[in-house]
Amino acid sequence: MGTQEAQETALTQQPSYTVDALLDRMGVKANMALWASIDTIIRVQGVVGKVKAYKNACYFDLRGAESKLSIKCELALSPQEGDHVIIEGMPSFSPSKFTTGLEVVVKGVPVHQLEIKDAEVDLALPNLEKPRYLRLYDYLRDHDIKHLHLMGTETAIRDVISHLDAAVAALITTQKVRVSDKNDIYKKLGAVPSGTKAIAIVRGGDDATLEVWNDRAVIEALIGLDMPFYLALGHTHGITLASRYADETFHTPSALGSSLRSVIAQITQEREIARRNDMFIKKENMFTEQAKQFEQTKKSFSEQAKQFEESKKLFLSNEKTLKEKESLLTKSLDEKERTYQQQLGDKDKALQQTFNDVQAQTTEEISKKLRPYKIGIVVLVLAMAAFVFFGR
Repeated sequence: MGTQEAQETALTQQPSYTVDALLDRMGVKANMALWASIDTIIRVQGVVGKVKAYKNACYFDLRGAESKLSIKCELALSPQEGDHVIIEGMPSFSPSKFTTGLEVVVKGVPVHQLEIKDAEVDLALPNLEKPRYLRLYDYLRDHDIKHLHLMGTETAIRDVISHLDAAVAALITTQKVRVSDKNDIYKKLGAVPSGTKAIAIVRGGDDATLEVWNDRAVIEALIGLDMPFYLALGHTHGITLASRYADETFHTPSALGSSLRSVIAQITQEREIARRNDMFIKKENMFTEQAKQFEQTKKSFSEQAKQFEESKKLFLSNEKTLKEKESLLTKSLDEKERTYQQQLGDKDKALQQTFNDVQAQTTEEISKKLRPYKIGIVVLVLAMAAFVFFGR
């Protein structure tokens, strides 16, 4: 194998993201950024979209199966539309010019022209498969950091820990391993602390001792743990077979520590957002229920007000009717009183007249009846007077 061919093979064998995997890793979906910066150089592969060349730089879309991101590179390195390439650079994000939210921009260089659409280089060992893969983000989202066991050289472990908060670092169990000694690796893998649910193996440098991570027995031991494992084996220019089966790989122990910090911060933020969202939903439900009760109360008050207005209207109508009846009754009573007074006066006059007539008639009748007596008395008086007079 020639030097150029070896370099191209090494380039294709270094781990790289697909466009969709990178956006998912960053937590960026639909151009909305919920990602904390990953301060490391990454590789991402995809298909070149429309290329726009300017005076000092070239811009183009790098497309995946469902998503795309923006690439900025030197004008001289500009690829052609439709090329399948691997881009190496530093990711960042900026406000999108075309949609609401943010877009991911990778500032870097095309490092390899792929001749195949699937940039996943088949480095699998015959008859050796891993049933599932779990990214570091997915693991930490569902498990506490204390269940992650960190193994490797003392320097590499220190590089990882130096990027973490002291409280987080205190939760991680660590174990020194002679990463170039296959037997020590077997021994330490068989003695991970109870409660461990994932391991991370770290080492620095780039030398011939990395060959141990191409050993089938080491890979079988890692897979045999039946738990996620993550590798940060140093500044490698190639990809080891162990990295091919790792759930996620990192270029350096420092990159792993930085990613741990970023992922923990992202998950903490997401949980806080979820907590606030749950609280908001509860409050919203409470407000909705209160609004519902308010509407029911309002409706009840409206019904009562309507009934009151109807009762008031009926009362006023009855009051008017009563006043009209009272007026008619008063008028009728007044008329009856006048009639009665007139009739009473007429009867009084008639009675007085009758009384006068009866009195006059009675006086006359008495006078008539007393007349003979009066005459007799007068005669008697005259007789007695004569007797007296003539009797002397």
